[in-house]
Amino acid sequence: MLYINSYASTPIENIDSDYYIPLKIRFGKPKSINDHLIYWSCGDDKNIVEIALFKDTKTLYSITLTNFSNAYLQDYEYSAKTILNKNYCPIFASNKLEKEYINEESFIKVYISADNVSVIFTENRIVKCMKNGDIVFFIDADNCWIGFNLKITNEQHNNLIEQVKI
Repeated sequence: MLYINSYASTPIENIDSDYYIPLKIRFGKPKSINDHLIYWSCGDDKNIVEIALFKDTKTLYSITLTNFSNAYLQDYEYSAKTILNKNYCPIFASNKLEKEYINEESFIKVYISADNVSVIFTENRIVKCMKNGDIVFFIDADNCWIGFNLKITNEQHNNLIEQVKI
C-alpha cells in the first residue's frame, strides 16, 4: 500500500473515460518533459488500478482504472471520523517508491452507481477521508491510501457500465 506522508493542494486537472480506458483522473501537469514518473499498480489479472506519481515530489499525477472484470452496481457506503475538505492530494512516502514500476498483488473492488464510482484496494477500515473536488480519498488507521470515491457524469457512468458488460 502507499503510505501518506503529507498533503498538498492539487486540484483535479482532468477526468477521462472511454471504451478503452474505463477511468483516468489526472492531477496537475508535468513541469517539463524531464519530470519522471513512478508507477504503482495493484490488482490481479482481471482488475488493475495504476497510480502515477511524480518521482521527485511523490505527489499524485494520475489514477487509472485500466481494467476490471466485474463491479458492484451500487453505491459504496463509507464513513470516517475525520474528513479533510481542503482540495488536498496525498504526498506519499515509501522505500518502494525508488523503483519506476511497483506491482502489488491485491484485490480491487469497484462499485458503480448513477453518480459515483468507488475503487477499493484493501479490506482495511476507512478512518479518514480527504476530499478534493469530486474525489474523496480513503485512508486507513496506518495512514495508507486504501481507495477512493469519484463523482461521475452520466457519460462516464455509461462508459463504466459498458466495461462491465464485456
